[in-house]
Amino acid sequence: MDDVCSPARIRNVVGKYSNLRLSIAHLGGFQYEELYGLNAYFNLSAVLPVWWIEWA
Repeated sequence: MDDVCSPARIRNVVGKYSNLRLSIAHLGGFQYEELYGLNAYFNLSAVLPVWWIEWA
């Protein structure tokens, strides 16, 4: 299976198009740590499972 939203692909696109304004949805999913230091915006519109269990 090819993950079209993988951190490696996101880094490749940002590297290729340095003037691109990119917003990465849901903090990049559960792979967000691999995107630290990237020149991009991160969207925080995700509900983390632990938070949902605790507060729902």
